[in-house]
Amino acid sequence: MKKYFLVSLLFFILVSACNRKQVNPLIPERRITKLEFLELEALELSENLTPISTKNDEIMLCIYLVENNETHLRLLRSLKYDDFIFDEKNKKKEIGDTWHFTPKIPYNALLIFALVELDDTNSADKVSQLLEREILKGAFLKDKNARINLDTLIGDDDLLALEHVSCDKLFPDHTLMTNMIGNHLFDKYKYVLKTKIY
Repeated sequence: MKKYFLVSLLFFILVSACNRKQVNPLIPERRITKLEFLELEALELSENLTPISTKNDEIMLCIYLVENNETHLRLLRSLKYDDFIFDEKNKKKEIGDTWHFTPKIPYNALLIFALVELDDTNSADKVSQLLEREILKGAFLKDKNARINLDTLIGDDDLLALEHVSCDKLFPDHTLMTNMIGNHLFDKYKYVLKTKIY
């Protein structure tokens, strides 16, 4: 009887272990509770090579956190900076904004970064609203031409970059370096956004 009891108990333990969600001890659970946007640096300006270049970039940076629910995107948070002027003597701008999350950032969230070279700083609000509306449609996730279409929509201003990263690929105690590289007319440009993850 005692032997039968021990066999039954062992069988019960084995079945329970099989039904329990397996956790890989080599992959720690990611609990991102804070994003700190540190700085934006211009390694190469978009207006500095050709004779007709203005030698400075009037930059607007828009940051969006959206929840990706497969069928649609839902805006969780956003930031806009439209007063960044970069030139040969001023190539780095501190941001210093922080997003806190309780208890943690959604795993199905996306971080989206839009970098715009403004022709007229008075258009910043209009352009940022248009970008937010179009980005939430989610076309840029599937259509390679979405950025070109967006650039056309914002008129005289230039969409230099539209980058995104899935939050399930982010880890705490890590610094995310987002490179925004391309060509504007005949000028090459490269910007780097530094974000600290906690």
